[in-house]
Amino acid sequence: MFVVPTAAVFSKLNAEKEAMTCIVCGDVATGRHYGAIACNGCKGFFRRTIRRGYKYTCRFKSECFIDKHNRAVCRFCRYARCIRAGMRIEQVQNERDVIGKRVRTASSSNGQMKQQPRRRQSADEGSSKRSSPEISGSFEDAWDCPETLISALLKSEKTINGLRDSVIKQTGHVEYAVKPEEPASSSSGTRTATVNDIFKSLHSQLLLVIEWAKTLPPFLTLSSADQTALLKNFAPQHIVLCVSYRSKEGADFLKLINDSFILRPSKEQQEKTIVSGFYLSDCERVMDQMVAPMRFLSIDEAEFVTLKACVLFNPVAKGLSPLAVTTVLNTRRRIFSALEHYVRSRKYDEKTRLGDLTLFLLSPLSVRTQLFLVNATILKRAKLWSERECQDVITSVYSGFYLSDCERVMDQMVAPMRFLSIDEAEFVTLKACVLFNPVAKGLSPLAVTTVLNTRRRIFSALEHYVRSRKYDEKTRLGDLTLFLLSPLSVRTQLFLVNAAILKRAKL
Repeated sequence: MFVVPTAAVFSKLNAEKEAMTCIVCGDVATGRHYGAIACNGCKGFFRRTIRRGYKYTCRFKSECFIDKHNRAVCRFCRYARCIRAGMRIEQVQNERDVIGKRVRTASSSNGQMKQQPRRRQSADEGSSKRSSPEISGSFEDAWDCPETLISALLKSEKTINGLRDSVIKQTGHVEYAVKPEEPASSSSGTRTATVNDIFKSLHSQLLLVIEWAKTLPPFLTLSSADQTALLKNFAPQHIVLCVSYRSKEGADFLKLINDSFILRPSKEQQEKTIVSGFYLSDCERVMDQMVAPMRFLSIDEAEFVTLKACVLFNPVAKGLSPLAVTTVLNTRRRIFSALEHYVRSRKYDEKTRLGDLTLFLLSPLSVRTQLFLVNATILKRAKLWSERECQDVITSVYSGFYLSDCERVMDQMVAPMRFLSIDEAEFVTLKACVLFNPVAKGLSPLAVTTVLNTRRRIFSALEHYVRSRKYDEKTRLGDLTLFLLSPLSVRTQLFLVNAAILKRAKL
């Protein structure tokens, strides 16, 4: 299948910025609906209101500001704005009468007329699921409001947690290790993970991520090819996010889905061999750069599931069709807005929390550059690996890896910068945020607080700048952090590539 490069997709999105806007909320309009230029969201809202006879009330003074980010906060004011924009109630009623008349005519007419709805249905089924009115309607209802969106994500998480035992049982019969292993117990009584435990856990998580994604209405509106592209990009990230959240109560272990533990390696363990030491050092990085911040921030389940959903809906996922990019981007913006609303309503005494969540947990830019440079370094270190099989792995996997990293930077860093038209003030503050990294390896305990407070101060300045200069783009802060601070994928790429080497080396 031919895939348009991500950079070209962003060029298309830039052109679409100039498209006509919805008179009601300011979102991208799809045409004239019921007498007014409107988006599909406001069209569906107005239609549902009339057909179902909904009556709304305003909790304030009927003066709520309506835009594409908060249009679901007050339905009374949104409906009033639809009327003022020129939407006509009778056009919805007439549309309903025409549909009813068409159905009755088709059922009482000749055979040729009876076959027309079936042909139309087949055409709809062959196209993307995006056109399904049932999915679109429920999606707009549940995902337009921050509270109901987060409730839906929490419900999805509960559903997947209920499948845990059956999935573990399903993957339990597979054996990955060549050498026989005996599960070991640590001094604390926990069971130390074997190579089999590690790969069975990965297998279970990959099965669960598919089931989880299928519980999300926006995911179901995408074509099968676009769903696959998102899952391929997200699956390894899901593994690291989940193992980190599962392990946040401790400092020196990773808790796998089957309740076995990868313990923090000693220096001797890391230096035992290049391959196994490489994998264990990755585990240690996850403990220090993912688990420790989660524990420090006391991240709750609502924050966890919204961050996880933000990572899933990645508009620069490789293989995503140009048609899906806008949908995925808007979905992620909606989820991030819900997270922002949740943080500001619950964590009102922690004004830096939103910055902490995104800067700590969505894998700072250092990981992108780590993978970039580690791949170059491995080409030099390959001389130390004498085993023919390991040489084959290096030759086949890493020879093209460096060039593919260059391409990722073009698509996942350069193209978003151009699309966002990032200015110098935003660039220098983001760069300073990355410099002052409180989980930088080797930082003294005394310096951690100073570095953290400095980064919080810088991020607050960025937030103030964005809100004062980009007043018409309420999603900009989320776009800057999610696009440009190198999503979690890079940490997990390095993590799982090393896992593949471990398996291939038959350790």
